[in-house]
Amino acid sequence: MNPEEADYFYMPIYSSCFIFPIHCWADGPWWYAPAGSRVIHVANMVIEAKECVSTPLTASICPRVMHVTNMMVEAKEWVRSHFPYWDRRGGRDHIFLMTHDEGACYAPTEIYNSSIFLTHWGRMDKEHRSNTAFTPDNYTQEHSHPEWQPDGWLNLIEGHACYTPGKDLVIPALKFPHHFSKSPLLGHPPPGEGPNTTKDGRDILMFFRGDVGEHRLEMYSRGIRQKIHKLHKEGNWSTKYNIQYGNSNEVPGDYSSLIARSKFCLVPPGDGWSPRAEDAILHGCIPVVTMDGVHAVFESILDWKTFSIRIAEDQLAQLPEILLSVPNNVITKMQQNLRLAYVQHPLLSKELRGIENTNRGQWEGTYSDEGVDDGGDSSRRSQVKSPRARAKTYPIEDDAFGTIMQWLYSKIPSTR
Repeated sequence: MNPEEADYFYMPIYSSCFIFPIHCWADGPWWYAPAGSRVIHVANMVIEAKECVSTPLTASICPRVMHVTNMMVEAKEWVRSHFPYWDRRGGRDHIFLMTHDEGACYAPTEIYNSSIFLTHWGRMDKEHRSNTAFTPDNYTQEHSHPEWQPDGWLNLIEGHACYTPGKDLVIPALKFPHHFSKSPLLGHPPPGEGPNTTKDGRDILMFFRGDVGEHRLEMYSRGIRQKIHKLHKEGNWSTKYNIQYGNSNEVPGDYSSLIARSKFCLVPPGDGWSPRAEDAILHGCIPVVTMDGVHAVFESILDWKTFSIRIAEDQLAQLPEILLSVPNNVITKMQQNLRLAYVQHPLLSKELRGIENTNRGQWEGTYSDEGVDDGGDSSRRSQVKSPRARAKTYPIEDDAFGTIMQWLYSKIPSTR
């Protein structure tokens, strides 16, 4: 391939992969950072240590994000010194992927301001602080190295947002087909039963199961998961409204089946991004976004208000009333606007076909009841029109990867 003909250059710097396997057990320093931090978590307590440490007891405490930032700066300089393409357009046609909890929040400013970032975390405010409860990833903590970075590292990341609409893109997280095997969008029979059950089997008003922040630092999830958990308990939302919210002990059962029974699914932040929007959409559940100033997946290019609800963080106490006020015809329209992008990767699509055929066997006649004929070809891909009906054709060019490529193509003039 001729790089002179390339529209873009992808920088293969896997910051998340770098963070996880090493996890502070490799020899340090790696990228001009100390081998540990002075903050230790033991039995839900925060202890100030006299020296940087990394032991089994302290679960490998170290300034991991500092290493990533320095690594990116060094990689950029290496590219500049070996190839002419960065300086040709000032890095505007270079693409970085940052998939860790808080995405590009700690990307070097000299790189972020010029290059394109693909991320899962769409936080847009410039004056931001880390909300992770995992201390080694807190990018607002200053660290220094007496020899290589005596003045610290925070000056490298100041002055930019975590994500800029138009320049960057929030992309979906990977979801394997077995994660949504009970989805009615894959032909699974409607699971819900009861007086409030809709015709597509959804009897749960709103659903969330996961970490509710009971044993986390207070800035985890901006306090959103914790606040809703308290409101849910004190207001008896489970009995009053059939809102299922809590951890796996409080909300037992098959995760996919529970989402398939839900009309609305909560999309709060976690340590940063959390794939709750993907879970909701893949089950035909209407996403309820509760994070101010944060874009969800593809929100800069899709009209999210046609298939989701956004509730401000200061309105969380009114959450049940807001959801109950949504008319049934609006709910139906939003469900129809949800789309399932069938996976095109050969290994994943094989798993998808197997699940779809199994679901079809459990409920033979579902599609014919909806008045849609697939011609007897179970391998045919279709675009979902409603929670159960299938269209006769599926535009495969509009899957997630195709969407990213179309977006990049549209941006070519702005990189020149």
